[in-house]
Amino acid sequence: MAHHYRWAVAIRLGREPLPVWPAAAEVQAVIGSSALIDGASQAGGVDVGSDLWPGQAVPALGATQFYFAEVPRAHRPELVLESLERLRVGAAAEI
Repeated sequence: MAHHYRWAVAIRLGREPLPVWPAAAEVQAVIGSSALIDGASQAGGVDVGSDLWPGQAVPALGATQFYFAEVPRAHRPELVLESLERLRVGAAAEI
């Protein structure tokens, strides 16, 4: 159905690599730790939530990678914006 609506399909991996199955060819992006998504043929979302929200450094991005972070429910909006600004500035510096 996503293909019909021209939606991109991404899979959040958790702790396991992308399984080999026929529908995997329909996935445009995978999201997970740097170690899990390195070498993936799809775009890779580096899950930086565990580093970003406590204010720690986040890893540099590869050529086909993007940052992904789930916002904690109780996080103050001001802190969310500050953290996202850190990501934006860091990503711009890598270009």
